[in-house]
Amino acid sequence: MLNPVARAMGVETSAIRLELVGAQLIGLAMIRYVLKVEPIASLSVDELVPLMAPPLRSALGLSQPVESGPVELAAVPW
Repeated sequence: MLNPVARAMGVETSAIRLELVGAQLIGLAMIRYVLKVEPIASLSVDELVPLMAPPLRSALGLSQPVESGPVELAAVPW
């Protein structure tokens, strides 16, 4: 399902890798917007992107960019 979209965008990777990325993004959307699981639900986009980019890049078989530093998140009491 994602393969035609990726090809149109110039992404050259396998259909399996694309479906893995799709599954990760659907899972993230469910946790963040439907189930509203904390702390994922309250993270800003600027906090979430550095956390999600490495596994998505890995699933696509892309090299990792140079880290700009650790991302610190506020502790959430359970």
